[in-house]
Amino acid sequence: YDSKQELYKQNVVSAFDLSTAKNSLLAAQAQLAQMKAQEVNARNNLSYTLVKSPADGVVGTLPYRVGTLVSASLPEPLTTVSDNSDMYVYFSMTENQLLGLIRRYGSKEEALKQMPEIGLQLND
Repeated sequence: YDSKQELYKQNVVSAFDLSTAKNSLLAAQAQLAQMKAQEVNARNNLSYTLVKSPADGVVGTLPYRVGTLVSASLPEPLTTVSDNSDMYVYFSMTENQLLGLIRRYGSKEEALKQMPEIGLQLND
């Protein structure tokens, strides 16, 4: 368009040629903007093809094969991830049991020190 504009100033091309060049430029700019919007849309759609876990861990069963069409309304999750970095196990004890241990060992802290080590076996 710039070269046509220079040629128009020198009376080498007509106003119609300049107008045609300007319209071609505007059409090309509109097409570029449309292609950029399609690229953004394609990148957005591509981001839905990657499944990321919010935590490190071990992946459970995978009920769906590669290429299966999935959606948010599936009856079962894509998979489960077990976070195996830290594990906390809770157990219950009656107040009488705790008081008996405190009487036997002198304090709660000493009673906890005297508890046997516990092993945990996971199903993997």
